[in-house]
Amino acid sequence: MVGTAHPTIPSLWSSLKDEFAAEYDCRSKRFELIWFVCHIDVCKSRLDRKSAIIFYRTSAVEYMLCLMNALVAEYCSLPPSSDHLPDMGPNDRKCNIIFELDERANDPDVSELLLQILRDPREFDLARVEAIKVAGIYVSNGNPLAEQLWAELDRIAASGDDEMLQGWAQRYVDLRRNKHKA
Repeated sequence: MVGTAHPTIPSLWSSLKDEFAAEYDCRSKRFELIWFVCHIDVCKSRLDRKSAIIFYRTSAVEYMLCLMNALVAEYCSLPPSSDHLPDMGPNDRKCNIIFELDERANDPDVSELLLQILRDPREFDLARVEAIKVAGIYVSNGNPLAEQLWAELDRIAASGDDEMLQGWAQRYVDLRRNKHKA
């Protein structure tokens, strides 16, 4: 026999869902479905409030990790960049994926993807600009690939191959230098 949930679980579910969705910018239908399934599991299990909070947060974090890995995989599956692709096609999707991964730049998979994008001169130039921005803003000193990412920004800033990329890279090289001086 399935028992009834703790009386505060429905309000807890709603408030935690809103808090987590805002914190991680999760507004997708997939997130809604996973959160609802978590809620059903909590209600069936008759968890106390503290256990329910832990369950919800753990499940939501697992969702975010799956989503992040899915975005990295999707990026890698897109065709090589080409000027012949439509503006709203794979090239645009690449930029959007990098933008979605920005706050997770210190995850090893995301950092590796950023490094790969920055090192590939054949990559879509606007995707490389997004990678420069993410590496310049979100990569922390504790990231194992931080030195390699920043070295790549320095290399791009010093090269004369592409003035647009050079300008963006120089902006974040200067920003990092100014942070270290302060």
